[in-house]
Amino acid sequence: MEEQKDNYLARTVRDAYGMEQYDIQAKKILADKYLLAVIMAAVVEEFHGMDIDEVMESIDGDPEVETGRIICDGEEDAILTGGRIHYDIKFTVHIKQSGNIKLYMNLEAQRDYYPGYDLVTRGIYYGATMLSTQWEKEIRPEDYSNLKKVYSIWLCMNSSEQDANTITEYSIHPTMVYGEPKRIGRYDLITVVMIRLSNKGGSELTRETMDAIQRMNGALYTIFKSKKTATEKCKDLQEKYGIPVSETFENEVKTMCNFSEVILEKGIEEGMEKGRREERIEAIRNMLKIGASKETIATLYPLELVEQIIREKETGADK
Repeated sequence: MEEQKDNYLARTVRDAYGMEQYDIQAKKILADKYLLAVIMAAVVEEFHGMDIDEVMESIDGDPEVETGRIICDGEEDAILTGGRIHYDIKFTVHIKQSGNIKLYMNLEAQRDYYPGYDLVTRGIYYGATMLSTQWEKEIRPEDYSNLKKVYSIWLCMNSSEQDANTITEYSIHPTMVYGEPKRIGRYDLITVVMIRLSNKGGSELTRETMDAIQRMNGALYTIFKSKKTATEKCKDLQEKYGIPVSETFENEVKTMCNFSEVILEKGIEEGMEKGRREERIEAIRNMLKIGASKETIATLYPLELVEQIIREKETGADK
């Protein structure tokens, strides 16, 4: 019995390590300066209509020569309770074409679409924290006019079928309750964007006919959801979406794909063993987190159990 417990603990630690390394690689890929520019061109209003090169030039911080990733200006903020928020990617931009305005940006890669709470509330909290931490950096007690707008962008990898392939923006808008004031005030200071990747593939349009959102969706699906090899993914990124792929970038995609395969193989092994129910449920959850389809998982586990876990995730009942 003790040996069985030790084996289960070892598997749990191993699985957690695999998921953690997968997450780290995903963040490294998203921190690529060109890919960041593709995302911002699609969902950040201030960049709409701009060329990707212009968006890239707006990003503060020089790319690291070895990785092609931007150096982020601090990836955590202290909060009032004494804890810390750890951002996936946090940086600033200066948009010269709009009078050199400054924006604070945050991009989060979220595998679990049903973490037990509403993700939108977390996005708002992250955005509000980025506003509050501008104290003394941008603003003083007697003057809040220099407060900079913040964006918190969430890339949701594994949303439900009914939510997949959608993008929602949450921002502040004034409502005239009575009368029409001459001056409304500067209210546009926080925007949260939820990008829910498609589960069925990107657009078949050509580079010349797809718009910024279709380009972003197709590129992100190719990287994180496509079942192709890393080499095939990188070829599609270059040929279909015009995204340059360095040797370092391709290696990071390969590493992420390797961890994805390891996690799937663990699920297959545990499925073959037909272990305890708890272990089978955990294996199914891990496979769902990396985007394995219901049909794929059902070749290893009973379809009824797979559908039950999916329903529980969608309703938050698995927490």
